[in-house]
Formats: sequence, C-alpha cells, structure tokens
Amino acid sequence: DADHAVFTIDGRDLNLDSVESIDGASFYVSGGVSIEIPSVTTVSNTYGDVYWRVTGSGSVLSFPNLTSVNNGTGRNWDAFLESLQGGKLDLGRVTEIIDPNSGDLRQRSVQVKAEGVGSEVDLSSLQNFVDYAGYATSDSDGEYSRLHATQGGLVNLGALSTVRGVYFPVDVLGTIDLSTITSLSHGLVEAGRSVDLSALESGYSTDFVTSGPDIDL
Repeated sequence: DADHAVFTIDGRDLNLDSVESIDGASFYVSGGVSIEIPSVTTVSNTYGDVYWRVTGSGSVLSFPNLTSVNNGTGRNWDAFLESLQGGKLDLGRVTEIIDPNSGDLRQRSVQVKAEGVGSEVDLSSLQNFVDYAGYATSDSDGEYSRLHATQGGLVNLGALSTVRGVYFPVDVLGTIDLSTITSLSHGLVEAGRSVDLSALESGYSTDFVTSGPDIDL
C-alpha cells in the first residue's frame, strides 16, 4: 500500500513489484531509470494534486496492468500525467480516464502531456476519456481536462472513441492522432495543424477553432 506516497526516483532502480495500491500517490522518475509497477490495476486520486512525471531520455514509468485511472472528488484536484525531455510514461493498457461526476466538480482535471523530442505518453488502448464538468481552458470552476503533445512529443492514441470535457491544443510540433474519436462532447479542439476527425459522428457542444489549418469533420 503506497497510497498518498511520493516517490522521487533519479537514476536508481527501485523494485515496486509488490505495490498494489497507489491512490493519491505521485511519481517523479528521471536519470534514465526504468520503473515498473505491475501489480496496480486501477487508480483513484484520493489526495489532491498528483503527478506522474517522467523526465529525460531513457527514463520510463510503466504500469503494465493498469486499466483505469480516476481523478478524485475534491475541489481543485488535478492529476498530471507527463513525459518530458524524452521520457516515457507507459499506460498502454489503460482503457478509461475519468474525472467523476461526483463530489465538488470545480477546478478539477486530468492533464496529459508529452513535451520534447522523444517524449511519449502511451495511451494506445484508451477508449474513454471523460471529464463531466470541463468547459474552460483556465483554472476555473469548469476546467477542461487536456491531451497535449508539443515540442516533438507523442501522445499515442490508438483506440480513443468517446471523449467529454477535454481540450485538445493540436500543436504543429506534436504528434497526436484523433482519427478514431466517434463522440466528442463539451470539448475544445484548437488546430495548430491539420486535424483528422473523420470518424467523428457527434460533436455536441464542442468548439472547433482554426486560423488556417484544416479540421476534417
């Protein structure tokens, strides 16, 4: 049980094979080390702001059996899932990310970011990303959740279908594929380059913003 723990791991291996619960825990991984947490299957944020941040080339944080990520129910609770400067956050079996429709919905979000050349957040099995209260880009009562690849980063989406309350700032220097999304409600897409949303069937209450690049609907 590592609920509410903070792990700062820099260049040194750490065996976390027995850890089964990390609700509300934060992980900061750097220094080219690869950390795997195989016994965790579901996560709920029970603490406040939590960070899973992987920094630097060769640095990896992997959850090979994690299938569900849920944010918490308190006001201004955010979950940050980040790969920076060539790091990799492996969430390749996660099928859903949910900011739940319960508790105090104000100023809550799940923020996913891959920033920098070689940086990757693997969400290749993600099907549902739902924030029930997202409607604004600022840290306001209805803060959007976010999926963002920038400065050469990659957010690997291979199966994403249903999205609600999520902001997509689609950067020209980031890689993110939205072509599998069929339902996108209460969201925002800002196109810094061409965006393929050709599978989209429903865009209820979603804003699509472009100053030149195509958005294929």
